[in-house]
Amino acid sequence: MILTALMLAAATATQTPAPAPPLADPQATIARIDTDKDGAANLKEWLAVGNHADGFALMDTDKDGKVTVAELSAFRAARASGAIPPRADPPGR
Repeated sequence: MILTALMLAAATATQTPAPAPPLADPQATIARIDTDKDGAANLKEWLAVGNHADGFALMDTDKDGKVTVAELSAFRAARASGAIPPRADPPGR
């Protein structure tokens, strides 16, 4: 009986989803993506690391074709506050 209770407790504990990993610092994220070293990520750089164009369009608030550290920071803050809902991939993506 005790063994069954322990096994049940262990099974329940392993079913709890792990928390999402923290996002990298926006400055580090842009530095990693920014291959031309102009201090921002353009669409080509953004897509080259597997990001989506729709996210780029949301973040590029001044529509200059670049996402800056400030724009990425503002986007992440808005998403964390719930002002921007989490992105849902279309079926099959």
